[in-house]
Amino acid sequence: MADSAEVREAMRSLGRRLASFRRAVRLSQEALADKVHYGRSTVASVEVGLQNAVEAFWQRADDAVAANGELLRAYRSLVELRAAENRAAASVFAMPSIDRRVLPQPSRPAAAYVPFLPAALDRPALDWLVGEDPRRPVRDGCRLDEAFVVEAERRLATLRDRDHQLGAGAAYPDVMGFLQTDVRRLVAISPADGPIGRRAHTVALGAFELAGYQAVDLGADGVAQQHYLRALALTGAEGDRLYGAYLLAVSIGHLALHCGHPHRGLRMVQTAIQGGGPATTPLVGAALHAVLARAHARLGEERKCSNALAVAEASLSRADVDDEPPWVRYLSPAYLADEVAHCLFDLGHYEPARREIDQAVAGVGASRVRRLAIDTALLASTLARSGRVDEACARGREATDLARRTTSMRTVQRVAQLRLDLSPYEHEREVVDLFDYLHEVLPAAG
Repeated sequence: MADSAEVREAMRSLGRRLASFRRAVRLSQEALADKVHYGRSTVASVEVGLQNAVEAFWQRADDAVAANGELLRAYRSLVELRAAENRAAASVFAMPSIDRRVLPQPSRPAAAYVPFLPAALDRPALDWLVGEDPRRPVRDGCRLDEAFVVEAERRLATLRDRDHQLGAGAAYPDVMGFLQTDVRRLVAISPADGPIGRRAHTVALGAFELAGYQAVDLGADGVAQQHYLRALALTGAEGDRLYGAYLLAVSIGHLALHCGHPHRGLRMVQTAIQGGGPATTPLVGAALHAVLARAHARLGEERKCSNALAVAEASLSRADVDDEPPWVRYLSPAYLADEVAHCLFDLGHYEPARREIDQAVAGVGASRVRRLAIDTALLASTLARSGRVDEACARGREATDLARRTTSMRTVQRVAQLRLDLSPYEHEREVVDLFDYLHEVLPAAG
C-alpha cells in the first residue's frame, strides 16, 4: 500500500524478522516458499517490505520457521495499524460530485502525497453495481459540433501515443490540461444526445482513464484512485455498464494489486464481472478475466488463476475486433501473454513465464518503449530467479537502456526489482558490472 512512512517501516520490520527466523532454521527462500505454498518472488518481496501478504501466508510462515506466534502477532498489529490509518484518512476523503463543471485539481506529480485508500473503493463499487448514483450530471445546455469532438479524439490519441513512448512524466501535464479544457466541454453533454454525445462521452472517460494510468506511472497512486473513481461515477451516471465494468476491473482492480491489496483487487474484478452481465463483449471479458487471474496468482491460488486464464483466452479467441469498443482493441494475444507471464512469475513458474514474455515482447511495437522496458526487466528477473545470471545481466542492461528513455516510475520500479532479484549474486563480476551501470545511467533504480 502506498501508505504512511510508519506503515511502510512496519512492513520492512516484519519482513526483516521473517528473514531472520528463516535463516535461523537454515531455510532458503525457495524452501520457505514451498512450505507456505507461495512463490519465491512473494517471499523475497515480503522480506524486503515491498509486498503485503495475507494472514494465511503468515500463519504458515510462523509455523515453518518456528516463530511461536511472533510473526503472526506482528502481522496482525500491522493490519490494525493500517486499518486505523485508513479509517482516519477515509474520514476526510470524499468523492466529489460529478458536477460536469468540476474537474480534478491535481496537476503535477507532487500530488503523489495523496494516499491510496483501499477502504474508499467499496462504496463506489457497490453504487455502480446496484446502479445507484445520487450525483446526477449537471446539464448546462451545451452542444458540441462534430469537428470539436473529432479534434478531441485526435488529441487523446496523440496523448496516449506520447505516454506509451515516453512515460507519464512527459505527458501528464498535457493530459491534465486536456481535462481542464476540452474535457470540461465534452462532459457537458450526454451519450443520450446521439452519436456525437456518445463519442464525447467516450473521449471524456478515456481522458480520465489515461490520467489515472499516468498517475500510477508517476507513483501517485492516490491521485490515480481519484481519477478512476471519477470515471467510474461518470459511467454509473450515464448507465455505461460496459466501460464501467472495464474501469472497475482493469483500472481499479489493477491499481489495488499494484498497491499490494490482492483481496481488494479480487473483489473489484468480481464485482465488475457480475455487474457487466450480458453487456460484456468477448474482448472486455478477456480483459476482466486476465485481471481476475492476476489477483488469484498474487494470492497463490494457482488453480483459480488457471481457470481465469482459460476463460480469458477463450474470450479472446471469440472476439471480432470490429465489433468491440475502440478503447479495448489494444487487447491482443501479445497483451494477454504479458498478463499470463506476470501470473506465472507471481506463482514462481519462471521458465513458463519466460516463454510468455518472449511472446509478449515479440508482439509489442518498437514505439511502446515503456512496455518493452517493463517486460524486458521482467524477463531478466525470471532468468535471475532461475540461476541464469549471465543472461539476466544481459537482459537487465537492455531493460536499463529502455527505461532511461522514458519518464516512467513503473519502469524504474521494475528495474529496481531486478536488482533485488540479482542481490544473491551481487559479488559476481557480471552483476557488479550491471549494478555499476545502473548507478550510472538509472540511479533511481540503483
